[in-house]
Amino acid sequence: MKPRKKKNNSSILLVVLILICVAVIGFSAYKLISIQWNYSSAQDEYDDIRRHTEPKKKQKDEPAAEPDVPAEPDQEESEDDKTAIPEMVVPISVDHNALEAMNPDYVGWLYIEALDISYPIMQGPDENYYLHRTFEGNDRYAGSLFINSGIPGDFSIPHTIIYGHNMKDMSMFGTLKLFSDKAMYNESDLFWVLTKEKDYCYRIFSIHTCFDESDTYMLFSGPSQSVSDFIRNMLNQSEIRMPETEYDDNSKVVTLSTCLYETGPERYVVQGIRLN
Repeated sequence: MKPRKKKNNSSILLVVLILICVAVIGFSAYKLISIQWNYSSAQDEYDDIRRHTEPKKKQKDEPAAEPDVPAEPDQEESEDDKTAIPEMVVPISVDHNALEAMNPDYVGWLYIEALDISYPIMQGPDENYYLHRTFEGNDRYAGSLFINSGIPGDFSIPHTIIYGHNMKDMSMFGTLKLFSDKAMYNESDLFWVLTKEKDYCYRIFSIHTCFDESDTYMLFSGPSQSVSDFIRNMLNQSEIRMPETEYDDNSKVVTLSTCLYETGPERYVVQGIRLN
């Protein structure tokens, strides 16, 4: 009878181990499904919100020159041409009134053509309010793009920072780091902040990694702080050589900021100077 008892104990242990394995597999599957649902539901929400935007219709091309008109000879690109302000044609139109009616915390829309980034910008009562809260107020890891609380929400101050998550599914600021590829940057070095009052175009002048306590996150609080010095410092930190950009103490800068890694203090930033 003793050997049979030992066999029974072994069978019970085997069953317990199988149940534990099944429970672990089931919990892991639940977590994966939950994460995927969290990601996809946030994207579905923002896809739906984009119905309040639409591409601007391009104007018809001007008629070609008459055949008997000689073409202008090719000329070398001058230094002025290299720093010339490009034609600023707003790429999309946004129904700001509708978005503001849906959520009064809405302050504008960010559009980056080269990376296909197109999202509303929010400003909550504190810095963490929209960290994991969507435009419609749903609790999702992706959260929203947002600016600091307690500052003017019209992008009129010298330096405004727009924060967003570096999402694994490449949503929000998940593609921002692709600007480290110079080919991507050469495709378009502009981004837009569209507001109810005005549409602002920014030319990228610095792309670099930093820490959240660095000078990159300086918010100007008085006339004694030099905007020119700040821009010059950011230019020197850029990890990609940029074309020369005109700036002075009246320049307006927007910094796009995201986490470089899932954990750790490193940040990846793309900075632009307003052209208009």
